[in-house]
Amino acid sequence: MKIQAINNLKCANICNKTNFGQKKYELKSDEVIISAKNSEQKRSKKVGSFLSGLLPFQKADDGISQSLLYIKKGKIGKNIKLADGFMDTGISGEITQDGEVKSNREIIVVDRESDEKLNKIIKNIKKNTKTMTDKEKAGYICAYLHNYKNPDDNSSNVLTPNKKILVGDTLGMFCTAGRHNSIAFKVIADEIGLKCDLVKGTVMGSKHAWNVVYLKNNPPLIYDSTLQIVERKNESRVYREYK
Repeated sequence: MKIQAINNLKCANICNKTNFGQKKYELKSDEVIISAKNSEQKRSKKVGSFLSGLLPFQKADDGISQSLLYIKKGKIGKNIKLADGFMDTGISGEITQDGEVKSNREIIVVDRESDEKLNKIIKNIKKNTKTMTDKEKAGYICAYLHNYKNPDDNSSNVLTPNKKILVGDTLGMFCTAGRHNSIAFKVIADEIGLKCDLVKGTVMGSKHAWNVVYLKNNPPLIYDSTLQIVERKNESRVYREYK
């Protein structure tokens, strides 16, 4: 099981690799840009004028604000429902206050109205988890996404730079990685009433994304539907959030 998890992580890491060479990006007053050099993410300590208007971050309730929050903090908290219009640009992306996006990766977009595949998944999970406890529901989502097979596997289409792609179209394929599964998990959890974080950071030194679910009378649990791992957040030695 450990070997399989490591192999899965390597596969996810291959899909997440992007070479930026020596090019640097700067944080401007009207946009948020992740600084990068030699594939290593550098977090700017400055906050642009647009982001200042969003503070406190917990009040971000629209897709663009949440996208900027995720770039800046690396987390969408349990009390924020992921909004339609949310976009994940990967580690190199930039989003302006007008919603213009540029990225060397595919851009994952949350749009419940247009995402037929994700809506079908949500419908199935709602139906099959009606009588379950919250802990059982979270485990079910984790296993469902891990084992899901996309009937239209087109990994080359998913990996097209700067192309917007719906969450449901990124799932269940060879190239499906943590950033795809974790966003899907967050949307599903929001829809069925689970308190859930969307988090990105590192696992065993490799860039990754996962979820944290908050349950009554239980410590927060990490759910990694890419590697199919569940463990207590406060006891984890390999999951490291960006700070």
